[in-house]
Amino acid sequence: MSKSSLKLARKWIKQADAVLVTASNGFAISEGVNLFTDNQNFRQALGNMVTKYRLPNLLSAFSYDYPHDVERFRMYGRVAEFYNYSYHASPVMKKLQGLLAGKDYLVWTSNTEGHFKQAGLPVLEIEGSWLEGICQNGDHVDLKNVLHEIYQKDQAGTLTAADVPLCDICGGTVKLNLAGPDFQINQTQVDAFQSFITRNQNRKLLVLELGIGAHNQLIKAPSMQLVAGNHNSRYITINKGELNIPTNLAARAIGFDADLSLALEELLTGNDLGAKIIPPQEVKGTPP
Repeated sequence: MSKSSLKLARKWIKQADAVLVTASNGFAISEGVNLFTDNQNFRQALGNMVTKYRLPNLLSAFSYDYPHDVERFRMYGRVAEFYNYSYHASPVMKKLQGLLAGKDYLVWTSNTEGHFKQAGLPVLEIEGSWLEGICQNGDHVDLKNVLHEIYQKDQAGTLTAADVPLCDICGGTVKLNLAGPDFQINQTQVDAFQSFITRNQNRKLLVLELGIGAHNQLIKAPSMQLVAGNHNSRYITINKGELNIPTNLAARAIGFDADLSLALEELLTGNDLGAKIIPPQEVKGTPP
């Protein structure tokens, strides 16, 4: 059954006019970015700030109430330096790029580490990016190089309040453009997403869901509605130990209960590497 389901999944990808990739924490974790765990990467990135502020994980590091902006941007600089400044496409990212080669595609993600954009994939970052700032007047500020300079001064012991970035346009204070009261979604990304959906609304659209938990509805729910409303569309989901395929999509869905890297390798090469695959389920009354 796994071989026939894998063959069918590859057929769906080949026949698709376009692929909408949806991705969340599972994909980030496969690249070594885990917001919820105290691990080696987290400690290597933040160094002595972990013990100084008793930070249990990256998520807490971003939400911590630091005594002043210098410390906050010290943390931002360390995180961006470790996870972004020298970033090259990871093995799992390269497999995804290979799978999408020659297709019309777009990535819709709640991940905030910015790797899809750095890897050159068109993306809608629905909860922002820690490489982008927002000023008090709503102007977007690219912080990648600024955070690298902050990191260098941090390491040299010369970081001061004068190094905290201000908006080049209005001179106002800058915060990271992440989900929260001051968040403003990148309108250029939104426009590209809307254009993608419009041109593919009646075509053979494949939604390829990567590492989105069964209860994470931010992207999962609307993408499922998108598939449900277009009977030419198909749905492939990959998430080890936590698949969620609703009954109304079961006849047009395939689930991979496997690590992302392994499942993407199977889809890319056609080789059966042992992924547990849930085939389409015939549902009475469901259109073919």
